[in-house]
Parts: sequence; structure tokens; C-alpha cells
Amino acid sequence: MAAAGAALAGCGVARPTTDLTLSTEPVTLRCAWWGSDNRHERTFKAIEAFQRRYPNITVRGEFNEFGGYWNRMATAFAANDAPDLLQNDELYVRSYADRGALFDLGALSAQLDTSQYPETALDTGRVQDVLYALPCGTGARTIVTNVAVLDRLGMDLPDDLTWTWDDLRAFGEEINRRSGGEVWGIDRLSIDTHNIAVWARQHGADLYDEIGNVILPPELLAQWWGYLRELTDSGASPPPSVQVESLTATLSQLPIVNGSAVMTGMFSNEITGVQAAAPDTELRLLRFPRTRGSDRIGLFYKPSMYWSVSAASEHPAEAALLLDFFSNDTEATDILGTERGAPPNSAVLDRLRPTLAPPARQASDYEQALQPLVGEPSPLTPPGASGSGSIAQRYYTNVIFGSSTPEQAAAGFIEELRLTVDTARG
Repeated sequence: MAAAGAALAGCGVARPTTDLTLSTEPVTLRCAWWGSDNRHERTFKAIEAFQRRYPNITVRGEFNEFGGYWNRMATAFAANDAPDLLQNDELYVRSYADRGALFDLGALSAQLDTSQYPETALDTGRVQDVLYALPCGTGARTIVTNVAVLDRLGMDLPDDLTWTWDDLRAFGEEINRRSGGEVWGIDRLSIDTHNIAVWARQHGADLYDEIGNVILPPELLAQWWGYLRELTDSGASPPPSVQVESLTATLSQLPIVNGSAVMTGMFSNEITGVQAAAPDTELRLLRFPRTRGSDRIGLFYKPSMYWSVSAASEHPAEAALLLDFFSNDTEATDILGTERGAPPNSAVLDRLRPTLAPPARQASDYEQALQPLVGEPSPLTPPGASGSGSIAQRYYTNVIFGSSTPEQAAAGFIEELRLTVDTARG
């Protein structure tokens, strides 16, 4: 993502001078997204339905894989050639919004109805109270658990309403003991910074503040990485070499899929892919443990992705109309389904729920059960921090291989992350 970040830093956007009413003349929109062939087919079908409904509007679809997509977007925005409607990601919403590259969706309310979206979902796309990105689907961190392996070991599921991190460690150690060292308890708790955020929020902190400063206390991060090293040393988590391999593993290679680990940390909406890779295995979603003595759950909703309207669009009203069609229309939402995640639009989700496959239904039920408990969303990733996950993984790897202490690694990570954020600010 370095190339994307560099190009974005110089992004200049011309504000549109057109009004915000729909045109009766022929209009051509560009709509861009990343994803699989399944997503491409569904999105093009929804576009065809939109064009039948609004025959004066032609929509040109543009798609790519994730990495190529963001390199293309950075170049397009820098050249003032961005698509009218674009799929967006949490890593980049703030970067583009801060540079004036995204349209205020609140100004497009005549075409875009967000009344069926909970405020907790809308807040994930706001920067300083302005809505720049509408979530397509949401997820929350979860512990995906392989029930079949637990059954084979004669163990019951833990009580995820009450368990603590100490309980998770003991549970993982017991799995490893009962299996004769052949099965680990939990894998991939270090995979990105989202788990760090949960730990920080359980202790009343977070990674960033509302204006994008890195505020994570180094001692909290050192405690987290120290805990993960304890899991590794005790056999509750895989050895360092396996953890590193797991970072780039395909779904079919994940320890939870091949049965070499019982649990893994990920977002709830990711269970669909894991279940497809292990079709004959019963999987269960458990809540993250809490810190002993604390009632903070630390969890929050994170959109799987968003839609945004370019601030340079010559047809923002029509772009918002297309977004409203994708988000609210019965025909379109039937076509798009839950491929981008369970829709946060409550009316759409209630209608689609009976059609959900079991993994998607389990994810939706999990997220709904958390609704009274989740806190405000964490502040959006600031400009310059889109590579924070890779930076964190580098420092964490040094911890589990013993080349640095958790305290040294935590201090180094926070110093480097602050430098990248400060550099992006200029």
C-alpha cells in the first residue's frame, strides 16, 4: 500500500459546482469496487436493475483486486479522475475525507435514505460528525471455535459470557495437554491491530483519538504482547514459526480448518469463508474474553467495507441515488444479498435473514446479541497508518522469537507508528 499512500498524499480534488438535484438529461456514472467474481456478478446485476429503473442513467462498473484497486484509486484521485461511487475501506476513509476527496453524504439526503441504519453503524463512517462513508456490512471481533476438535478431546465450550483472558490461557493449555501437544488452543490473536484495540478498550484506552493522534499507552501494548508470548510458551498458541506461516496462509491452510488449533481470532463475518473451507466442521462464534475485574467488553462494530461518493463527481445526486438503490431497494438488496456482509440496514437485514446460509445467520445473530454491549466505534485509522498491521506484526514477531522484550517492541511500534502518521500530516 506504499504506492497508494504516496499518491494519496498529493491528492487534490476539485469541488463540484453542480447542484444536488437529479437531472432529466442522460447521465453517465462510474462505480468502482474490489472483490471476487461472485461480487462482480452480483454488482453488475444490481447495476442493470438500476439502469432499467432509471433509463437516463448509464453506470460503468470498474473492479479490481484489493491491492490493485487502492493503487488505482490513489492515482485516480490525484489526477482528479475518481469514480463517482466507490467502495471504500476503514483504512482509507479518513485519509480521503481529510483531503476533501469525499462528498458529505448528509448533503445528499434527498436521494439517500439512511433512516434504517443504527447510529452505531453510521458513526463508523463519520469524520468529525460528517458522514463520508456508508457501511455495506458490519462485523465484530470473535473467537471462531472448532467444536468437532473439542468433542474429540472430550471438552465443552467455555462460557463466553463470563470467561477472562486467564480462562482462555488455561483452556488453551488444557487443549494442548489433552491432545498430547498435537493441537493448540488458539491462533492468530496477533494478526492485526484490531485485537490490540479490543485489549486497549477493555482498559479504557484506544489506538487513536478523534483527530488521529496515536494514543495507545506502550505499557498496555507490552502487556498484550507479553500475554501472547505466554500463550506461545505454554503451548496454548502455536510456536512462532507456525504463527508466522499462518499470517499468509490460505483459508484451507488455517490451523482451525485443518484441526491443529481449536480457536482463532477474526471478524464475525469471516466465518462464511472459514466454514466454506471446512464444510463438515461445526464452528461456533464466541465473544472475546474480558480482563479480570473489568466489565468492559471492548468490542465494537467494524464495517466490512463502505460506499463513498467522490467530492469531484459531476453527478453527486445520481451517485447517491445509485447508493440508495444498492442499500435500500428490495430488488437490488435481493441481488446483492450478504456478499459484502450482513447489511446494517435493519429493514433489509430482517427481510434477508430467512434466506441467510447458516454461517451468515450465525454471524448476524452474534452481532445482534452484542448490540446492547458494544461501545462507540474506535476512531478511524488516520492518514499514514494504513500499514499499522504490518508494522505491529514485525515487532510482535521479534517478541515471540525472543529478540526483543514486549516493552522494547511496544515502544518501538508506537514510535514508528507516530512517525508515519506525523509524516503523512506533512
